[in-house]
Amino acid sequence: MRVLVAAPPFAGHLDRLVPLIRAAQDAGHGVRVLTGHARLSLLQARGIEAVAPPSLPDGALEQIAEGFGRISGRPGAALAQLRANFDLLPALTADLCAELEVWRADVLVADSVALMAGPAAARTGVPWITTVASPLSLHTSGGTPAFMGGWNPPRGWPGRVRDGLGRMAQDAAREAVFALMRARLPPELARPFRPDGSETIYSPQAILGFGMTELEFPRDWPAAFEMIGPLASAPSFDPPPDLPDARRAVFATLGTHLHWARAAWRGGLERLARDRPRWLIVASEGRMAGGAEARTGPPNLITVPRLCYRRDLPRFDAVIHHGGSGIALSAIAAGLPSLVVPHDFDQADMAARIAWHGLGLRARSLAGAARSLDRLMGEEWPALPRFAEAAARYRPEERFLAALARVTGSA
Repeated sequence: MRVLVAAPPFAGHLDRLVPLIRAAQDAGHGVRVLTGHARLSLLQARGIEAVAPPSLPDGALEQIAEGFGRISGRPGAALAQLRANFDLLPALTADLCAELEVWRADVLVADSVALMAGPAAARTGVPWITTVASPLSLHTSGGTPAFMGGWNPPRGWPGRVRDGLGRMAQDAAREAVFALMRARLPPELARPFRPDGSETIYSPQAILGFGMTELEFPRDWPAAFEMIGPLASAPSFDPPPDLPDARRAVFATLGTHLHWARAAWRGGLERLARDRPRWLIVASEGRMAGGAEARTGPPNLITVPRLCYRRDLPRFDAVIHHGGSGIALSAIAAGLPSLVVPHDFDQADMAARIAWHGLGLRARSLAGAARSLDRLMGEEWPALPRFAEAAARYRPEERFLAALARVTGSA
């Protein structure tokens, strides 16, 4: 079949689709990717056909992702970011419709933030699959809601009441935002929910989550949802970093976004390196363009442009990160404890899951984090081997191919 993939040019979304694209190609399917200009050369170097939407200015999506600073706790910034996204929707929907028809696609696979997918699929009659890099972000009618600062599951009726009120507040907020933005939205997205309660921005046929059921808090998932497993390895042509021997080796990353937080993050890592001179701290800059290693600041702090998680994480003893789903799942798969310092979006919810399941610790900031790291590497984490084994049992490529066959009726 002919598979069209639509995803933003962000590592946490697009790069995690690459193993699925490879699996589809190996199965004999034709694959074409519609994404931002910045990632075209990376995909093409891997033998993947890729194009950018004709109406999308170079760097526009990156500007929307980074141009509004911190979003959590700032409703004005969140609304401005949504407005900027919605302003692009009419032209991007037309681009996607044209691509589906000209390329004669049999199925559309769209990342969850590619909001033009539903309208384009409806207008062209092409079946579609939604992929979700962070499944905890899905709306559900039961369980502990996300985006509330990192709530833990309830231990009694007060917590269940809290969860119910939180879900009601989020439903009301969704309705209000869609009503406020209706003039900017395609008619297919005029309401946030379908009559059956499912979200209109996700496929009613198949929603594939890149996560682990074992990691999530109890909740009722959408009927179309399937957890296909952790897809967290960052594809990289870079060689492994040249690391000196050290008593302890710690990897640190703030992901590929959050540019507004990088100066404070770097300062915190430098303080950690000075506090623990016998430790080696390797910090990723999240630069997808690659580059050389840098050794500025304390001698035991090494900066790398990026790291291939699947290949390189087993060389470390622990991971410090922001709570992005990609690095969180990669640390689990490598059997490494995490010190999570959440900054924005759903990162506090990932931190809550890491701490709740005994897979690491949560911290408010890197200030004074040396003691937390001492505890992280001084204690046993008996849940980690069990979760690592569970991660290894998933077969995301197989389940993706099965979903392709299912939604196209070729199973």
